[in-house]
Amino acid sequence: MTRALLLIVAFCCGSPTLAYAGYTSLFAFGDSLMDSGNAFAISGGTWPPSPPYAQRFSNGPVAVEYLAGHLGIPLAPSELGGTNYAVGGATTGTRNYSFEIGDPPGLPATLENTGLLTQVGSFTAAPPSFDPATSLFMVWAGSNDFFLAFAEGENLATTLENAVTNIATAVGLLAAAGGDDLLVLNMPNLALTPFGLAQSPEVQAAMAAVSIAFNAALAEALDAVRDDALIDLMMFDVAGLVESLAADPAAFGFTNVTEPCIAAGPAVVAAGCPGFLFFDEVHPTTAAHSLLGGLLFAQLPQQVPEPAAWSLLVLALAAAWATTGRRRRSTPRLA
Repeated sequence: MTRALLLIVAFCCGSPTLAYAGYTSLFAFGDSLMDSGNAFAISGGTWPPSPPYAQRFSNGPVAVEYLAGHLGIPLAPSELGGTNYAVGGATTGTRNYSFEIGDPPGLPATLENTGLLTQVGSFTAAPPSFDPATSLFMVWAGSNDFFLAFAEGENLATTLENAVTNIATAVGLLAAAGGDDLLVLNMPNLALTPFGLAQSPEVQAAMAAVSIAFNAALAEALDAVRDDALIDLMMFDVAGLVESLAADPAAFGFTNVTEPCIAAGPAVVAAGCPGFLFFDEVHPTTAAHSLLGGLLFAQLPQQVPEPAAWSLLVLALAAAWATTGRRRRSTPRLA
């Protein structure tokens, strides 16, 4: 409950009263959690099927689009001349999970090599004009590496190591290309998705363990990149947010955090999936993306607020902390 209250305070009290650092451009790289239309464009308007999807892997805008809206920055898919390079199905390397497993059937070969490193390579090969001092670079990938490993029976420890290395490499390449301000998101606990919840207890345990181990390894690797490149590298704990949502959905305005909205039928989808955290088995609803986008905005570098704003923020945080005690949580290890 404490985490939920602190997140709500940060979202509600942080954004309106604090002025963000003056970003004028936003560059995004990742998978379906950030794709705002690239997979749809590459597939010739067939994937994801829209409707019920919204040319994204959700029923509306995704978190990076909401963040761009808070910043007042236009953001369009790179396939349409924009600066969002993320592609649905992308792994952290060069491969595309959905193309590799042939789901859905008939995906074009142009999707085959659309992983994170390919996206970053496309950017660095012909970077658009941008001001490093006012540009924000965002990276979010990793889940598809493990979905592909589960599908192909690959070693999870090796997959983890490769995924962390790929993300660190991508961040290093962006930094070398002039990306001074970078925001990297970690991976939610895959066991808490509807897909994960439908698995056997053994598979759920493996998903939870690999998610936690991956996030720990990623944080360590990015600390090293930050020290070497001397960049402003920010991280956002998506895993912690999802845990809070699962533990206390009502605190965030959700009523169903275990089932996909799309399975509830066309009428519920047409109504906007009220109360649902997930749109399908692994992708959040646009309501969840909106929450995340606001929290990301609140985390960006802020100017010092007015004294009155500081007082309200401190009082709110103190009240939230006082309502619950501190808890310890063990960290599963990956065998």
